[in-house]
Parts: sequence; C-alpha cells; structure tokens
Amino acid sequence: MYSLGNGILFSMEGHHVPEIKSISPKELKEKALFDRSLRILDVRELEEWDICRIPGSIFRPLSLANTWLEEEAGNSALTIVYCHHGIRSAQVCLALTQLGHRNVRNLAGGIAAWQRDVDRAMPTY
Repeated sequence: MYSLGNGILFSMEGHHVPEIKSISPKELKEKALFDRSLRILDVRELEEWDICRIPGSIFRPLSLANTWLEEEAGNSALTIVYCHHGIRSAQVCLALTQLGHRNVRNLAGGIAAWQRDVDRAMPTY
C-alpha cells in the first residue's frame, strides 16, 4: 500500500508496478506549442505556486488530491505532472495510472529543471 501523504492510498499489490513515463522540459515546451489538449498539472502547494509556475499549468495541489485525483484519472488527454524536483509528481503519476489514466508523463526534474533548461528568468526557490 502506498500513500500520497494526504489520506489517498493506492496499492500495487499483486500487480506489476507500472513504469512512470517522463518528459523533459524541452520536450514539454515543444509539445505545448502544438497540442492544445495537453494538460499540465502542478501538484505543488500554494506557497510554491505563488513563486513560479509553468505557463498554462493547472493548480492541483497534492494536499487536496482526494478532491481531484479521480476526475483527472478520467481524462484521456496527455497529462504532464510536475512538482519542484519530480518526486511528488511521480507519486501522482503512479496513482493516476492505477486509476486508469493511460496518458500521463512526469516532468523530469520538475520545475527546477524547467527553470534551468527552458526559462532561466523564472524565479527559483
């Protein structure tokens, strides 16, 4: 049994743990230019969101995952999930995959990598 740390539990017991597919910041930048159905979920908390965010991203804090996780799992659009460095977003990707979402990617290195590789003017923390 795994926990997202907010009361959301998911199990991989008896199942192959799915590979979490990732996307680089540069690949995301290119995809975002052409794919209008792309969903970019920011699972950081409000204090982090207020400092910086990837343009076009949707605020879905991990602490409130119980209110939005199943809704997002029902979406078939390509969904990119990010946090600060990629750990929390990887957990969300696993949970979404277990709930049936088949088109999820973790932003490799999180918003820190985005700032380093795509938008050097973005504030950091």
